[in-house]
Amino acid sequence: MRILSPAVTSLLGALVLAAAPARAQRLRGEVVFADSVTPARAVIVNVTDSAGTVVARTLTSSVGSFVVDLTREGRYRVRLLRIGFQPTESPATLVRTGTPVTLRLVLLGAPVTLARVTVRGERECRIRPDSAQEVFRLWDEARKALSAAQLALTSGRLDSEWLRYQRRSSATDETLYEDSVGTGSGRTARPFVSEAPASLARLGYRRDIGGTAVYLGPDGEALLSEEFAATHCFRLRPPPDGHPGWIGAEFEPARERNGIVDIAGTAWLDRASAELQLVEFGYTNVPVEVRRAGIGGRIEYARLASGEFALNRWQIRLPGTRDALLRVRDGGFEHTETRRQVTRLNVSGGELRAVRADGDESYRRESGALDVRLGTASGVLHAAGATLAFAGAPYLGLADSAGIAHLQRIPPGTYRVGITTPEMRDLVVRPLWRELTVADGDRTASASLTFSDDDLLAAACGDAGVRRREVLVFGVALDADGEPWSNDSVQVHWTADAVPDTGDPGPVRWRGRRAPTDEFGRWSTCEVPRNVTLVVGAVTESPASLARRVRIDAGQPVVHLRLPVVPRRGQPPA
Repeated sequence: MRILSPAVTSLLGALVLAAAPARAQRLRGEVVFADSVTPARAVIVNVTDSAGTVVARTLTSSVGSFVVDLTREGRYRVRLLRIGFQPTESPATLVRTGTPVTLRLVLLGAPVTLARVTVRGERECRIRPDSAQEVFRLWDEARKALSAAQLALTSGRLDSEWLRYQRRSSATDETLYEDSVGTGSGRTARPFVSEAPASLARLGYRRDIGGTAVYLGPDGEALLSEEFAATHCFRLRPPPDGHPGWIGAEFEPARERNGIVDIAGTAWLDRASAELQLVEFGYTNVPVEVRRAGIGGRIEYARLASGEFALNRWQIRLPGTRDALLRVRDGGFEHTETRRQVTRLNVSGGELRAVRADGDESYRRESGALDVRLGTASGVLHAAGATLAFAGAPYLGLADSAGIAHLQRIPPGTYRVGITTPEMRDLVVRPLWRELTVADGDRTASASLTFSDDDLLAAACGDAGVRRREVLVFGVALDADGEPWSNDSVQVHWTADAVPDTGDPGPVRWRGRRAPTDEFGRWSTCEVPRNVTLVVGAVTESPASLARRVRIDAGQPVVHLRLPVVPRRGQPPA
């Protein structure tokens, strides 16, 4: 499974505009509010031809002006779209080659009123609802916000800073295989790689490439397209828990198609302002194992101080799958069949940190709102560089050299936070989970989360392992060139008998466990007793291992070993 790339290019896909010829028909405009004086900035400008087709789109500037180049002469209308208000449309205007036309337009649209939904909402799911229906008005406002976000971040007027992250973990026990956090800056930030709307409508949102399932996320162009409207139906949703002032436009495929993966979700709007707050989606027509993994995505939005609409935070959760042969019992008989299993979870996301519009700061996420100090009583783990991931929420913190994670402002509530240190990332150990409470009204707060070697033992081996005073043994196996000894195994042997430092240990009683190595050569095993002598070596088809020997004392719950694998004669003790 390949995570959809969080490549830093554009927020939700660029609108493809026709390039203007050398002698273009140029249409200029100035847009003001109803007082006929105040410039109206960040208003969507749609230019339509005589057939009603949109031929150009842009946003008004900080002084309410716009310029569009048209491909041919003709009569055109300008339709002004402002979130939360009815459209304003100009009369048809003749535009000729070489003769620029300048219009002065006054926004006169009345406010949009969104009705309150207090019950389950409409049961009927409507395809292409007409303009008299509430769900149409809701979806139309969502489309305005999506269009405004695209146009704002492809206009060249915004410089952005953002944080992005990727995480890859086991689907069964949350063991973290990869974790990366970074920052970026530039004109735009695009969370999902998508395809043309016509391709998505025809082929769906999954591609099977070389036996690997690659899932696509919906960008703005897809959600705005006529193809999406024609293949999905819509219904109203009442406010979700915690947001009584919201109202939802739920979408789902109009029909299920054999072998085609589609998306279903909800666009949530603020009922008072009609501003889009959140789009969340999941995948339909997928195997039950994939559906249980809770795959899907969420995209949050915010209005900038300069008036533009922007993507604020995003996250997508996708499965890593493989085909496996399983023994299945049916009616008293057993047979073997191939089933797709979810083995990994891939999560990528990011959040907007700051935006400058035309050189002036338009947005900055509050920093230092929550400082979490990580304390450790471990001889193996270190707090510096540890990450804090919030279960079920798209928040992420990175601890500095002092072991303090400076998180952005987080809504009040109690969160389950997973701590992963650099050593845990390198050595395949599940996160250490803690509860963190953020009080209502806390603008700046601090908290402490601590962990020890026993916590690490519990995370890897369970509470029973702590009660039994087991030892977690883990490490990395590398070959003579320093490359991972991948997809093989390591044999861990131990004995309570005295073993001499040199020579043949004699007839001692050895016990052992086999630990598989992953693609990075990482391995781990539990159920090793304390106060024993360990001998660890790689298991190979030919004699090839340099065994490590270490003594575990009674107070040592964790052992970290770096295991070289080199050709040699002999085998690990049996």
